[in-house]
Amino acid sequence: GHYMVVYGTITSKTSDSKSFTLRDNGNSTGLRIKCGSSGAVSGLSGISIGETVRVFGKVEISTFWTEDISMDVDKIEKTGMTSVSSSLYMMANGSSFSRISMMSRNIEGEFSYKIPAGWKAVEYALPNVYGYQYKLNELTGEGMAESLFVFFVDDTMLKKPTDISNINRVRKAVVENILCNKNLKMYSEYMPLFDRDIEISKKSTDYASFTYYTGSYTEHNINRYNHRVEFAFIENGKKDGICAILYVYNNPEHIDEIHMMMRTMAE
Repeated sequence: GHYMVVYGTITSKTSDSKSFTLRDNGNSTGLRIKCGSSGAVSGLSGISIGETVRVFGKVEISTFWTEDISMDVDKIEKTGMTSVSSSLYMMANGSSFSRISMMSRNIEGEFSYKIPAGWKAVEYALPNVYGYQYKLNELTGEGMAESLFVFFVDDTMLKKPTDISNINRVRKAVVENILCNKNLKMYSEYMPLFDRDIEISKKSTDYASFTYYTGSYTEHNINRYNHRVEFAFIENGKKDGICAILYVYNNPEHIDEIHMMMRTMAE
């Protein structure tokens, strides 16, 4: 059920390029993975049997009778690499991150995550909530504002501490407070006929589930710049508070790094 990058040797493939078999490099009798896709796998037609490849996709393991391994393929490409580093995380667009070089952060002992080392230079402790702001546009000194906030809200921050048990109410209160608007219309994506300021949706990944509140925000100053805002509340089952991310941007220049950081939140 996890998305992984697998290295191996092509031992067979179908003429329609929808499926192929991958085996462990350098081991002709070793582990084999059955790989497939609902449509033709882009790039497979140009790869010959016996070549070493890197495959991106979702891994499934059958526990019925035999422990067969299969993979729902998103991407395949030739590679000269024959071994895998457990400290390396690679995305399908070619971006890669070394977990070893990332820096660990912990918020009030409630949750931890990792950031790229370069973020340290644009990291600021938040003044009125547990957490940090990362002014990502300062990494280059160019472009419109792009900021990421990672924070934790517990019962000490509520007018009624017992309200912490109503997570939906707390989430909405956080959004209203940060956007300085108590009258925001917030509706689920499953209610398309409702006019809304904020859309509420559920996002599931192979590492965690999130509740998203998305909309726009206008700076209340002379410039009145309009920004896109995304609140992501991680579904971690905590009863004493909520772990949250707020992303404010015009152009998502650092989205790969943010996705990597979010993955480490759930580890």
